[in-house]
Amino acid sequence: MVQALNITVFFCYHVLISRARTSLDPQDREGSLQKQFKHKRIHSIFAWGASLLMVIFYGVAQAIALYGWKGELLILSGMLLCVALLLALICVMLYLRLKGVDQLKDVPSMEERHWKWLGSIYVNPEDPALIVPNINGFGWMINMANPQGKIIIAATLAIPVIELILIWPIL
Repeated sequence: MVQALNITVFFCYHVLISRARTSLDPQDREGSLQKQFKHKRIHSIFAWGASLLMVIFYGVAQAIALYGWKGELLILSGMLLCVALLLALICVMLYLRLKGVDQLKDVPSMEERHWKWLGSIYVNPEDPALIVPNINGFGWMINMANPQGKIIIAATLAIPVIELILIWPIL
């Protein structure tokens, strides 16, 4: 059940990526469109790979519970998962930087007054977009002034809590 929940989370992330706002550069409309499509595709592939690693981790946790394997294996596999995700994230960021795909220009969301907590939260009630490119150039951010954004954040925060509730009796 936890694995299905995890896959659902990453599927929803993939859907959110596909629905993120696309802002075109007036001087190079076609080039900026292709750059944004490539940016979204790379993030979708990363999300797919991360979900695969998480499913493998949960499979190891399930095997430990079912077959009585050593508990240290869970800690080791958890550490390997974190290292693999971190290395994959660094590789994606470097690839985006080297290919110049990380330089997205989303004019409506670039005003710093809409970014709170050191640029980590986007709040703009005048912006109808639910998802906007992150000001730092990597990933997207949900517009917290949008009512749907608050629901998405609440659901995203609830998922790990539900997973812990489901896994805790096994450990």
